[in-house]
Amino acid sequence: MKRGFLAVLAVLVVAGTLVAAIESDPGYVLVAYGGYSLETSIWVALALFLLGLALLWLMLRWLRGGLRLGLRSGSWWRRRRHRRQQQRTTEAIIAYIEGRWGRARRLLERAAEHSDEPLLHYLAAARASSALGDWASAQGDLARAADSAPGAGVAVDLVRAELLLEQGLLEDALATLQRTRRHAGRHPYVLDLLQRVYVGLRDWPSLLELLPELHRHGVLPPVELQTLEREAYRAQLKVLGAREGEDEGRRLHQLWRSMPRALRQDPELVGHYARQLLARGAEAEAMALLQQQLKRSWDPELVRLYGLIEGPDPQRQLLVAEQWLTERNSDAVLLLALGRLALRNELWGKARDYFEASLKLEESAEGCAELGRLLAHLGEPALSSRYFQRGLEVSTAGLPALPMPGRRRLAAS
Repeated sequence: MKRGFLAVLAVLVVAGTLVAAIESDPGYVLVAYGGYSLETSIWVALALFLLGLALLWLMLRWLRGGLRLGLRSGSWWRRRRHRRQQQRTTEAIIAYIEGRWGRARRLLERAAEHSDEPLLHYLAAARASSALGDWASAQGDLARAADSAPGAGVAVDLVRAELLLEQGLLEDALATLQRTRRHAGRHPYVLDLLQRVYVGLRDWPSLLELLPELHRHGVLPPVELQTLEREAYRAQLKVLGAREGEDEGRRLHQLWRSMPRALRQDPELVGHYARQLLARGAEAEAMALLQQQLKRSWDPELVRLYGLIEGPDPQRQLLVAEQWLTERNSDAVLLLALGRLALRNELWGKARDYFEASLKLEESAEGCAELGRLLAHLGEPALSSRYFQRGLEVSTAGLPALPMPGRRRLAAS
């Protein structure tokens, strides 16, 4: 109340003073420009000036308010557009996950057109096109992806190689990966895709060259990598073993010597290499290899193979195998091998004993056939026939019990 009274009093004093000043001396202002002039008192000019300032201030406030409104409106539209873009992308991802490839591709391509970063949309659209078997559209999406992000060439090429691999276009995938490898160096996923392509192409030499990098960069789990390495060496041994000529024989030996020690002690690979040596007439080398491996670890298949070798010294070969018998006298496979070695030394009675001992432990088609053949040459055709028949039954997992014609039934018919 007191403040209000003081404010009114101040206004009245200022107004009174102003009126007194105007009455005592109104002043004079002349503004001339060109052929025009404006003449007024100083107090009117001052009032007009203040009025102009007030109008200018009001105009600036209005402009600032309009600008704020425009900014708020633009922000609202941007938020709305962003929400719509997110919705399209979400719908596209859901369709992609559900395997609705046609809808996913359509939504992804539409979302990419309005996205500030369309790379991922085009890459996913390319995968959807590939799933539809539409390779032409997939290539188009990959090209648009590369154009949308010039620095993402490696990522685009990796997706391209994946899709080519899925389509079975292995040569094209290999060309893409080799180009990518020049730019990406030792990228683990490039190495992983390369090994898959080499396996598909059965390019074992290239895969063997790649193996050290696969080991170094931990591209595959250790167990998978060991299996891959083993299969690659086994396949390459088979390839070289099937080729004739001294040069191929040297390559076969070089490959075996280059293998990791653990693989050179793998029973299956040892047996595979021994067969390749036997096919090339290197019986002594194959026999020494098998003897060395069987000292390390016992393997029935290698024992069987040892018994089939026609070595340069059959007597020595038999003595070595009989030494094994002192520790493994209940091994049917070893006894079968000993019977065969006894035959090579023309020890007919010993061979018969070994075959019979083997069959007592385990009936096998091979054992029955070997004993039946020996008995036929020893002049025991009836017993020989019985073993041959038993061998056939064993090899066919036994015949069903069915009625057979006897002598009386034959006579009656």
